[in-house]
Amino acid sequence: LYQLYWYAQNELGYSDSISVAINNRGDILSFRNSSLGDDKGEMRFAAYDGEAMKELAVNWLTKVNPDWMADLPFESISAPAYGDPRYHTDTVVLERMVSGLPYCSDSVRISVNNLTGEIVSMHANWTYETPAYTPDTALSTEKMQEIFFQQSPMELAYQSRGADEAIPVYTPKNAYLQFFARTGEPFEEYNAYRYMAGGSNSAVTEESAADTAEKFSPAELKNLEKIEGLLDEEALKKSAQSLKYTGLEQADFVSLSYEGYQEESDGEQQTFYNAYLSYLTAGEKEIRHNVLFDAQTGELLSYSSYPLNWDETEATVKEETARKRAEEFLNTYAKEKLARCQAEEVNHDGASDYAFSYIRHENGIPFHEHRLSVSVDKHTGRIQRFYQNWNDATVFAPLDGIIDTTEAEQKLMEQAGMTLSYAKAQNGESKIPLIDLMVTLNHEYPHTVDAKSGALLNYDMQPYQKKQTDTVLPTDIEGHYAETAIRMLIGSGIMEGTDAFYPDAQITQKEMLSFVLGLHMGYIPYAMEVSALVKTANRYGIPVTEVDASAPVTREKAVEMIVCALGYQEVAELSHIYRTDFLDQAEVSDGKLGYLALAQGLHMIQGSGDGYFYPQTNLTRADAAIMIYNYLSR
Repeated sequence: LYQLYWYAQNELGYSDSISVAINNRGDILSFRNSSLGDDKGEMRFAAYDGEAMKELAVNWLTKVNPDWMADLPFESISAPAYGDPRYHTDTVVLERMVSGLPYCSDSVRISVNNLTGEIVSMHANWTYETPAYTPDTALSTEKMQEIFFQQSPMELAYQSRGADEAIPVYTPKNAYLQFFARTGEPFEEYNAYRYMAGGSNSAVTEESAADTAEKFSPAELKNLEKIEGLLDEEALKKSAQSLKYTGLEQADFVSLSYEGYQEESDGEQQTFYNAYLSYLTAGEKEIRHNVLFDAQTGELLSYSSYPLNWDETEATVKEETARKRAEEFLNTYAKEKLARCQAEEVNHDGASDYAFSYIRHENGIPFHEHRLSVSVDKHTGRIQRFYQNWNDATVFAPLDGIIDTTEAEQKLMEQAGMTLSYAKAQNGESKIPLIDLMVTLNHEYPHTVDAKSGALLNYDMQPYQKKQTDTVLPTDIEGHYAETAIRMLIGSGIMEGTDAFYPDAQITQKEMLSFVLGLHMGYIPYAMEVSALVKTANRYGIPVTEVDASAPVTREKAVEMIVCALGYQEVAELSHIYRTDFLDQAEVSDGKLGYLALAQGLHMIQGSGDGYFYPQTNLTRADAAIMIYNYLSR
């Protein structure tokens, strides 16, 4: 691989550069022209839409790497429908296809300046190894589905929906299972890093719940003395130092801090308090201990100690002995919760300490989000960590009326299905991967099935709806004189697509301020409250103090708001130097002529066609859209 660079001083004294990576086959793998950049500039409509940018990308790549084009069909190219009006750089992605299938996740990403049509950058992933098999050698769809569910059966469990609700759902045991499409054998993905020298191991430590709690200030700590029901320092230290098998009885006390947090229950905010204690065991092997209690009930919430063991030495404590100690600890400090749990299968790698998890079960099925976790030192049997994730307020939906496993499998395949692709497989000890057919679930869709309705569910356990790819256009703009402007504003993402726009309705002060802020924010913030709109406008230097949300806006006032948003207020106030072509210029309010003149000069306003502007007439939503459109089209 060759890395080539060109440099040149630009007019600002900075160094422009072009960088290119090219391999020994003569193919360009990356390109970057820093002089074109992709920084945010002035808001304006793109000169090139998505289809035009696709053509530019294809033409450029055809000249650069012509041999690639046969594997980059035009129908596999993706780009935004309209160019970005804020950043002026859009990305065109060309996905590689071989025999109609995605090939090893190969793709080419080309960034295009949507104002000039210049190519800003390009980056490619390209595999040169050839496939070992053709798609017709794959097993039938039915056979692949059968193999998938044999290795990854659907499991019934509860999942959270909202803060305090859990519903029954089906999910495959391993949604990311992948296997050879010809044989059904497990597919081991190629890992080039295994052939590189060096490497590192890192142990993942569990973050204490105390780390995310809000600490009180010294002044607030004094107020804690006035809160009834909080355990004092002596009681908390006694509870901590009596924790079984932790070694805390021999550790030195370091500090105590109280922590507070709020939760909403039945529409009311409740405040809860935790106590966080820190200890230190000095000696040849220094150990830090952290203990978290409920400061009102004294319940143990978590315990952790560091450092942990991470070595290849053989454990001196047997796994069964460690498990018994973990369960004895839980029976002492979380007995009622442990009775509602079942042990999760664990496989210890021998390098780390023993870790045991106990999953909450309700109505005979698991709720994986609620669990008790304990880790035990593999050499001493000391309890090293304890953590619980639990919410007694959770309401579990009954299991009546649920579908069976077979129907859940059918629902998953009907709505998501499997995908076939070429991928790199590990090829024994060879450094050259094997390119073979791989099958997995289609991850364009979620893989959680509602156990009652059979519908696919999103991550929040709400019914999945495929994202609307077509732009939603109002039904009341067809044939309207503002149709082109409204279509462009919606297509560019500045204006939200809705079923109706009401183009001839008078625009309100709140709506007009939202339109004006769109020139800064890149989208019209319809949902903002008036107070937030005013604060945002002032942040952008727009002098707004009071807004009557439902009051209309005159054409003159609307122009003033836009000119202020563009930062021309001081110049516009020099009204004695301006004139306009409007026949009713005399009707413009004192001191406002400069705003109209600047707006006319910027081609935002053109009048009504009869030579008049009608400055004191209320503005319609259609004409407001045209003003914004005219400015962005300059």
